[in-house]
This record gives sequence, C-alpha cells and structure tokens, in this order.
Amino acid sequence: MTGDKERLRIYSLGHFSLYFGEEPVTEADGGMSKTWNLFKYLLTHREQSIPGEVITEVFWPGAAWQKSRHSLYNSVYRLRSVLESDRSPYDSSSLFLIRDGMYSFNRHADYWLDAAEFEDLCSRAREVSDDDEQAAIKLYRKALRLYRGDYLAENFYDDWVKGAQNRYRSLYKKAVLECSDLLLDAEIFDEVRDICERALEVEPLDEDIQIRLIESLIEAGNLRDAKTHYERFSSLIYQESGILPSKRMRSLYQKIQVNAGGTAATDLETIQELLDQRDDDGGGGAYFCDQDSFHRMYNLERKRMARTGLSAFLVKIDLSRKDLTLPSMKELNRAAAELQEVLLRTLRRGDVVSRWNDTQYLLVLPMVNGSDIRKVVKRIGDQFKKQYTGPVVLRIRETAISPENTEFHRVQEKI
Repeated sequence: MTGDKERLRIYSLGHFSLYFGEEPVTEADGGMSKTWNLFKYLLTHREQSIPGEVITEVFWPGAAWQKSRHSLYNSVYRLRSVLESDRSPYDSSSLFLIRDGMYSFNRHADYWLDAAEFEDLCSRAREVSDDDEQAAIKLYRKALRLYRGDYLAENFYDDWVKGAQNRYRSLYKKAVLECSDLLLDAEIFDEVRDICERALEVEPLDEDIQIRLIESLIEAGNLRDAKTHYERFSSLIYQESGILPSKRMRSLYQKIQVNAGGTAATDLETIQELLDQRDDDGGGGAYFCDQDSFHRMYNLERKRMARTGLSAFLVKIDLSRKDLTLPSMKELNRAAAELQEVLLRTLRRGDVVSRWNDTQYLLVLPMVNGSDIRKVVKRIGDQFKKQYTGPVVLRIRETAISPENTEFHRVQEKI
C-alpha cells in the first residue's frame, strides 16, 4: 500500500481528473482522448470483466478484429505507461487486469474514487440516521460536497455511461432529500436552502427538492422568498410541460398565505383544504389558485398556445340571486363551497380556477374547442343545480383565449 501522497485519486463526479496525491496527471498529447475514455469505461464497469470484443465494438466499431485488438492493447499500454510505468503488467496490484481475453479495472488496486466514497458515505449516513441524526448529517455533508455534477459529465452523449450517470444522480437526489429532512428536524434551515438550491442546479424541475426548499423558507419565516420560489417553479413546470404543482406543493402555498395573514385568502383556502381532503386518490382535478397565480397561469397558457397551436377558453362564473341582487356573504360562501366542489369533480387536471372576488370565479380551460366548452359549461351548471339548494344562481360566460400578445385586461373586458 503506497502512501496518500503517491496514491492515485480519481475524480469522476463532474469533470474527470486524476491526481497522484496533489500532483495532477496530465495527458501526454491530444491523441489520448480515446485512451482516457477507455480508462473511464473500465472504471465505470469496474465490477465486471469485459471481453475484448465488446470493448473494441464500443471504441473501434466496424474495424477488423486484428486492427481493433491492436488498438486496444496499445491503449492499455499507454495507460500503464502514464499511471504505473514502474510496475509490471503481470503485477496483481496493477490497475488493469487482462485474463483470457477479458479486461477489467482492478478494484483491489491502490486508488481512491470520489464516486465510491460518495456512495459509501450515503450508505453509512442512512444506517445511522435512526440512532444518531447528527452523525448522519455529518456524513451526508461530506457526501454532498463530493458531488460536483453528473458522473463523467463530459461523456454525456456516450451510451455506456448513461446507466452510471442515472444511478449516481438518483443517489444524489436521495441524499439531498434525506439530509434535508434531518436538517429540517434539527431546525437548520439555512443549510437546507443551500443544499436544495445547489441540487436544483442539477434538477431544476424536481418537485421533491423544491418542496424541501420552500419548507425551509417557511419555517425560517422567509415567506417572501418562499412565495417567489413557489411561483417560479409553478411557472417553469407549466411552461415546460403544462404540468401544475402537486397537491402537496399547493398545500405549501396555502401555508404561505395563512402565515402571511391574508384574511380573504385564508377563508378560501380553508374551504379548498376541506375539498382537497375528499381527493383521496391523490389524482386531483383543477388547480385552485389566487388572482396573482391565475394571472400568471393565464399568460403562460397563451405562450403555450402560440407554440402548440392548441385552443383554450377563459370562463367567468357569476354568483347572484335570480333578480341579480347580491346574496349575503354567508350565503355566497356556502354557494362558493358547493361550486368549488362541483368544479373539483367536473374539471380536469390542468384546468385552472380562481375565486376572482366574492361573487366571481374565473377558469382557464386548455385544449378545448367550441363544442367542448359548451358541454363543460352545461355540465357545471347542471351539477351545481343538482347539488345546491339556495337562492344563488350561476351565470356563466366563456370566450376563446387568443395567443396574440394582448393585454389581460382586454380579455377581462370581453366577458
């Protein structure tokens, strides 16, 4: 066993690099790139012995066997000349083993690998987390510092590295979530924010990580940043794929509103929370939101329409008495609760709903045409009449949303 100053250190999480102690290992010339890729390939498959024919098909596809075998031998020779020039190729401690035409990276050689260390630290942290949370946090901290990016990030387009990249990325996400949960329990909120913000540079659309980040901000009393992160994330996933935040994410937004002391929002979200509890299957339906979020979703839908060419409708629902006079607030809230239940049951996931004011609801219904919208409007009206008994009636109007760059208030004026 050599000392640490001479030990080969391999960094693979992020940009690939090699060191002997503190001394970097430099490539002899630009023509060694395929040789170093062979090193990475054997390192990635270090649990296996691989037939030479398989390796040559990866790096010299279509070449004659004699020629590709010579190229393979030559590449291994060049690696040995750089990394272990003073060692016999037959030495059992050599980095590269060749037996009966099978090639392997010697897992028992004297080297340190960041990916293996990362995996080991995560495993040890998980083992002790139930008995010693502080020890687990320390181990996770060490592990997360090692993860500087995707495994062999510069080889992103090589098929042979995909499985390992996905595996280490999955381990990284799991470590982020488990460490964040421990830190939240320990009320170390600033560190949760740092860990999650760094992880979101790798996985910007990961809702689980976003949830931990927003939870840490809420618990720290930083409601403004919590709301900003929620709105940015909900806009991003909707613009990218038309997906709305999950029920759990929406519940965090309710918590932000309640903690911020918004009376009107609290009343509506209390009703929504009761309705959400009926959604036992977790499948959800329409997305209920406040005015600001609705405005944002509306504009995002227009942008999506411009890209896809699909149609969408804006619907206004007025609540009033038959003679157009206003009911009492108590009666309005009772009717609103019944209407929201109807909308939750009637509308689809992807539809957006907002209680615009005490007497009006606005809906964005994407991917519907003229005949569909009439069916939807009729179904809402029929379901409300069937369910609600009282003096409030619905007046529903709809208009097609234009993908053109028109102002939101112009569409409001049309209805």
